[in-house]
Amino acid sequence: MVFVLFSSGDEMINYHNIYREYVILLNASRHSKNNNDNYICNNDKHGDQSMKTLSYTQEYFLCAMNSKANTPFSLNAAFPACLVVGGIMELLNGGYIVRMGKDRLVGVKDWDDGLPYLKPLYDTIMTLRRINDAKGIIGVYTSILSQQRFDDLYSAIGVSLVESGCADDMVKYGLSKKKTKYIPKAEAVKAVIHRVHSEFIEVGALSEGTLNLAAFLDKSLLFRSYFSRVEAEILKKRIEEVQQCEAYAFVSTILNYSDGSEVAAMYFG
Repeated sequence: MVFVLFSSGDEMINYHNIYREYVILLNASRHSKNNNDNYICNNDKHGDQSMKTLSYTQEYFLCAMNSKANTPFSLNAAFPACLVVGGIMELLNGGYIVRMGKDRLVGVKDWDDGLPYLKPLYDTIMTLRRINDAKGIIGVYTSILSQQRFDDLYSAIGVSLVESGCADDMVKYGLSKKKTKYIPKAEAVKAVIHRVHSEFIEVGALSEGTLNLAAFLDKSLLFRSYFSRVEAEILKKRIEEVQQCEAYAFVSTILNYSDGSEVAAMYFG
């Protein structure tokens, strides 16, 4: 069994020996005392050797970016939507917001910087009173009328990955301004994909974080960038099996709001 890499526009990170490395990593993880759900990066950029665990939203950011700090053109709508969905779920799990009714989002906890990379999203939910449901929030972030809100969220997540030692930053100059972009480190991406493969295909027990991450990769058409055709079909089938579960129903529902342009038009148009 091997992993097959397919290109989708911009060149994605190449993993010619990924299966051999996967076996080594999987065997090592079985003997590890630390069995965290998410990948841990070593923050050695500034001499800090502490270990930081990534969330599934941060992991998705890593997997969606290529070695040139860009996302494939096909991700133009799905990328911001998946980041926002992941952020909403993390804010819900952290107790910062709660669901009222079907999918209305209400802030209930003062910000304590526990999830610093989601502060821009938290501020949006707290300040846009007219847009108080998940569909409306996603519509805001996928609308060209509020590009700055997405840029702020993008930068906050990117900075957190650089600080965690999982990405490098670079400055790109445009016609009118410069922009900092973020390049994922290949070893960080490989470790994330290894864990997804392990839980879906080898182990069988799915954590909430891995399930959400896989759903984002599926929504973004990135399965074939990291998995063979057969493996991608297995992952998609497993996602379909849990879509009817109550615990996953909300994620599945709001992921379908990936095109929120008509929602944003109601509030801005």
